[in-house]
Order: sequence, then structure tokens, then C-alpha cells
Amino acid sequence: MIILRFLIISLFICNFSQADDFLKLHYSPLADCFQWLDQTSKTTPRFFQMPEYRTAWISRFGESEEDIQYFENYQQVRKKYQEIPSMEGFFAPDPERVIDPIADAFYSSDSLENALDKLTTTLIPLDLSQLKECFSYFEPRLEVISTENSKTFDEMLKILNSCLSALYIEEHLKTMCAFYNATCKPLKSALVFSAPEGVLGGNCYGHHISLKLPADHTFNEEEIAILSTILVHEATHHISGSTNKEQKRLLSDSYGKAMSEIPMMDLEEPLVIASQMYFIKKYYPQIYEVAASWFFFPLAEAYFPLLEGYLEANRVIDQEFIQQAKRFQKS
Repeated sequence: MIILRFLIISLFICNFSQADDFLKLHYSPLADCFQWLDQTSKTTPRFFQMPEYRTAWISRFGESEEDIQYFENYQQVRKKYQEIPSMEGFFAPDPERVIDPIADAFYSSDSLENALDKLTTTLIPLDLSQLKECFSYFEPRLEVISTENSKTFDEMLKILNSCLSALYIEEHLKTMCAFYNATCKPLKSALVFSAPEGVLGGNCYGHHISLKLPADHTFNEEEIAILSTILVHEATHHISGSTNKEQKRLLSDSYGKAMSEIPMMDLEEPLVIASQMYFIKKYYPQIYEVAASWFFFPLAEAYFPLLEGYLEANRVIDQEFIQQAKRFQKS
């Protein structure tokens, strides 16, 4: 995950040969409302939680004792059917191990009825009824959110998807598949979500990737181009997670003991950020020096020349790479 609090960078507009729908972003009012409930009820996995959602919700709609009870009911049902795996060594978990049928249904449906229909064989009737009741209770407030945002992203998505369909993005992601020695698995969804003021970020959650954008900000074409690199970042997490489990074990054993409190910050996250830096340097050379300044992770800078050397030589991540990366941590 990468979170940026602001982003004003001059870029050139994407204007390259295109590969249609290789990575295409969509806006779904239902999925947007679903993630607002997830965030506000603190149901979202801890690593993805953004307290700004709850703050914005309460500031706008208030919060009664009844609201709190419905949020608790919602959270209880959601968490009952969630299985969030831990890291596989120092790498992202296999997307197949992220079990969340409710999210799968809401991210891939165009109506509440359709989403609930998909869950009839997974949820017990009482839980299904309670989930429906929660959405019914919050419907007036969710309708405000969906009505405001349904057309907000239309024009931006046209330009952003034009960037995402460029052949060089497909080329880069295939390069990363080769580096990780991964068999790439198809995404179930790639979604844009509305976010409170000042929040901008990307997530990879199982077979879903998403981009959270402040709905009150109008992105110009130059800013939109850089947003595509955040989706490339999240798609790379998906690739890393799809790597063979035994390979992850061998490489993680080679790394040894975790150096950070959160193992993801030792290798997975800084390495994916370094790959994003490589992507910008190769395909947006005019803005590489400017863009590099907002990479918040010094370890990614340290990994960058190592990763660049491997990618340019078409080498696969191996124990030699891991040992060199480990030395950067120690220094």
C-alpha cells in the first residue's frame, strides 16, 4: 500500500500504443458505499484502515447509539466470513488465501440485490438478513455518497484508463512477473473509491486492487498520469503474492530474521516501491527526479539500483538478491 497526502506533479499525458483492458479501472456506487461502511465501522483489515473516513462520516452525519449498534452488527457479520492471512515470510500472501466472500460479492456486483444473491449459499440466513438490514438502515446516508460521486470520476476514468491501457504498462507488469518468477493470476476487480479530503492511496486485497481518491479534488490530465503508477504498484503486490510458496519460503529463509516490527516493511513494500520508481524512470524520465522526492521509504531508494540491475539483466529474484538487500537493512 502507498498513501500520499498530496500530489501536484507536472507530467506528460499518456499517449502511447495501447493494449485494451489489460488493467482497467471502474467506479461502482455499490462498492464505494460498501467500502465507506467497512472503513467507518472499522471492519477493514487494520493495515488498510484510514480513520479519516470515520471522522468525515461523523462530521457529516453524526453518530447515534443506534448507529453504533448497527455498525457493530455489520462488523460482526463481516468479520465472521473474513480470513486475512499473514505474510508468507517477507512476501505478500497468495491472493487465493484472502478469504472474503462478502467483499468479493460487493466489489463485483452492480446492485445490492445482486450482491446478496451471490451470498445466499455462503452466509447463513440470519447473517444475510442482518447484512441487508444494515444497508437498509444506512441507505439514506449511503445514497448521499453514491449520488455525489457517481459522476465525479467519469471524465477522470476515461483519461486514467487511457494511461492504464498503454502497452508499456503491460510490458512492465510482465517484466515484474518474470522477476518474481510468478504465474500471474487475473484480478477480480480494479476499482476507484471516493475518499475524504486529503486521503489518496492504493490497496491490493486478495484479487482486488483499488485506488482511493478525494472526490472533492479535480485531477488534471498531468496528475492523472501519475495515478496510473499507483495502480501499477498495487498490481505488483498482486504479482508478488502470486509467487510460488516454496520460492517465498526459500528466499525468506535466506533473509533470516526480520529487521522491522512489521516484516512487510523489510522487503515486500520497499521492493514494490522500488519497482514503481523503476517504472517511472523508464517510462516517465522527464519527471523521475521530481517524482522520486515523494517516495517516503528510504529503503526503497536503497533497493532501487539493485532491482534496476536485475530487471535490466532479465534476472529472477534469488538468494543473491536477498543477501544484498539484507545488507542495505543492516546499514
